[in-house]
Amino acid sequence: MEKITELPVVRPANTELPALSDPESIIRYAIDHKVENVDVMERLLKMRKEIKQEQAKEVFDRSMKEFQSECPVIMKEKPVPDRTGNTAYKFAPIEAIEVQIRPLLRAHGFSHTFDTDSASIPGWVIAKCIVKHEAGHSETSTVKLPLGTKTAIMSDTQAYAAAYTFANRRALCNAYGLVLFGEDIDGQTGRLKGAAPSKLKPENSELKPYAAELWEVLTPVKGTAKNWDLANDWLQKHLILNLDELAPHNLTVERYKEVIAASKQELEVK
Repeated sequence: MEKITELPVVRPANTELPALSDPESIIRYAIDHKVENVDVMERLLKMRKEIKQEQAKEVFDRSMKEFQSECPVIMKEKPVPDRTGNTAYKFAPIEAIEVQIRPLLRAHGFSHTFDTDSASIPGWVIAKCIVKHEAGHSETSTVKLPLGTKTAIMSDTQAYAAAYTFANRRALCNAYGLVLFGEDIDGQTGRLKGAAPSKLKPENSELKPYAAELWEVLTPVKGTAKNWDLANDWLQKHLILNLDELAPHNLTVERYKEVIAASKQELEVK
């Protein structure tokens, strides 16, 4: 029987496969080798698109990490008065947040736009913050919030606009992982003031049972806090409290009942 000798396969010098790290080399390869098969070209174009998307996502993630490492804590500096004229709490308006973060965003190649869901069901508002990077990748942060109870002087349109602004602010903070801090700044030292103590019970004896019930309901969100700061922050974020309200001191009996019921529904407490 005649012995068959296998010859080595020699690839021509001009047929090197394209480097997958360079998506454009795939198309150059197809052009240089005059690829005419439509199916082959479609697969090459699909491969090129997928590689570019993966690379854009990697750049997006790396840039986001760098932005977050440089972004300062956003201070809540705009006061909101209570019914007595004293400062009930402070918050960071969306325009104040934008002013602080935009220079850093531009430096790291980010931009963003806002949109709303036109299919929102009655009683809810859905806001979207679409974050784009110059490399081509984008991600969307979506926030869905109930409209809450409007004040006596607010129209339906104003109530929706207020809720939408709040939802935009939350979507923006979620999209970039922003940290907001509620402590006051001491004007003389420039340092954070310590949290002032606050009473857990209202002075009105009629309100004390409702305050105690609400305090118990809010256990999952207030943690081990000894004052109402975290509780009020959560209630306002979820639009259960209006901007001019402050638990436990600024609520009537009827309002307490509404807030307790809304909090239970939000936390799915039965």
